[in-house]
Amino acid sequence: MKCYLPVSGTLLAVLWSAGFSAVVGIAVWLLVSVFWGLIAGFGLFALLAVVCTLHRIGYCVEVRDYELILNRGFFMLSVQKFPLRFVTGTSRITTPLSRLLGVGIITISTSGRIAVLIGLSLRDIAQLRSFLIEREGGL
Repeated sequence: MKCYLPVSGTLLAVLWSAGFSAVVGIAVWLLVSVFWGLIAGFGLFALLAVVCTLHRIGYCVEVRDYELILNRGFFMLSVQKFPLRFVTGTSRITTPLSRLLGVGIITISTSGRIAVLIGLSLRDIAQLRSFLIEREGGL
């Protein structure tokens, strides 16, 4: 089973970065000036939007017979492997914005580590959770 990040999953991260950028822009505007507040807000948003988009290009979750493999990143590829026998639980988190986009967040807990996967489609999250529950006979 292989899951890729949909465009709406990337959009979720970009919209979250827009909110963070707006907060920073307003803070700079209140402390310094309107001009520098606009520069800080839009500049930070542009930077975060590009970084979020590039980071999510190589985003892939793959479940093999005995392990869960997470591939992330564009410039610096991060590959994490979780043996399925160590998976102790999963949880699904959805916000109103993520439900509107049809994506969600899943956390996979193992003995000693937690993987947080942001922006997978709700269908992929349901398949991944059901596969892990079936595999272990009910987490």
